[in-house]
Amino acid sequence: MFLIQHGWGRRQAGQDLLDETLARSWAQGVILAPGDQVPESLQADAATVVEHHGELMIDPQLYVLSIPDHDSKRLDRYEWFPRGGTLARLSPREVIRIVESALDFQRRMGASALIAPTPILRDLGGSGEAMFHLFASCATDLGADVPLYLTLVVPEYLLADWEQTRRLLDLVTAYDVFGFYFIVSHTRYDHPLRWDGGTLARAGMIVSQLASEQNEYQVIVGYAGLTGFFLRCVGAEAFASGWSNAFQRFHESRWQPGGFGAPPLSRFASPKAFGNLLVHTHVAPLLEVDDPTFDPADVVGGTMGDGLRALFPARMGEWTTGQFKLSHFETCNALDGFVELGSLTDRLQNLIACAQVGIDQFASAKRVAPIRWEYETGPSHLQIWQAAAAELAEELRVSL
Repeated sequence: MFLIQHGWGRRQAGQDLLDETLARSWAQGVILAPGDQVPESLQADAATVVEHHGELMIDPQLYVLSIPDHDSKRLDRYEWFPRGGTLARLSPREVIRIVESALDFQRRMGASALIAPTPILRDLGGSGEAMFHLFASCATDLGADVPLYLTLVVPEYLLADWEQTRRLLDLVTAYDVFGFYFIVSHTRYDHPLRWDGGTLARAGMIVSQLASEQNEYQVIVGYAGLTGFFLRCVGAEAFASGWSNAFQRFHESRWQPGGFGAPPLSRFASPKAFGNLLVHTHVAPLLEVDDPTFDPADVVGGTMGDGLRALFPARMGEWTTGQFKLSHFETCNALDGFVELGSLTDRLQNLIACAQVGIDQFASAKRVAPIRWEYETGPSHLQIWQAAAAELAEELRVSL
């Protein structure tokens, strides 16, 4: 299942990205973000999701208060925001109030499942674990009349080695809940597709073991971007991605004071090659190719790709950021459709094979046109998926 990671920027250049994506069935639901919306706006968006019969979830985003020098944005408009504005020195009664308020708000909005608020799990065996346990145990004690997911935000440094990853699993598998809303927290802003292979493999370990027959948790992966496909293949029930880079990869700097970067170059997300191309640097040269052995629709394909090709050559400048974002959602949905059931061996083999299809598509494009891939375009992320799958298989002693 693919879910929209909602946030600021729903409407762009006359397009309603939420409504249009749901209407096209390119997402099966939405995770709303209170930090980016006032309650009245969030309620209206929740109604839109329900209208489209989509899965509705609301992320309480309490983890933001674990970030140094954070800007809580609009979170303080919501009833579960701590009365003192901080997670420091909370009484047990206040923790109970926060958790109850967050869950009750979600119920009133008609959420399909509940997400219990927790802080970022900053360490294992220290104050970070103690704070996480305080909120997590409160949520599990309260119970739920609908499926309850514990928020599990893990800094990438806790996934630095396999031993620490297993310790983390020992900790979280002690909770009696329906599932986990799992987010990998990156300290630095990088392009969403730029992952360290080892970190991705160990994130895959977390997901695969939580979802295993032994543990039987449901896992929803937040802020995943296209890389959510990797985590779906190893066992996640769903992955979520938003319409901008900030909602395709969770990085703490988004919640800290700072300016905006340069506007992105015009891009297209390919639902057949599973990656990004620059419209003027990559797509245009491919549409100029006169080679009977190459069909541009194999790379510039899908519904949005058909629309982009129709703009060639004179109207390529009309391709908007909103159209790119819709192409991203179309590609996420396409990737979700390639997820297969079966053993972990079967699913990893399918992941590697799907990644190879994309790699071959990009190779075919480069064969016929003078293209140079950048780190945010082309097949490099697909090669990382393959390497991470092999590393995870080796650690779990799974034969590929």
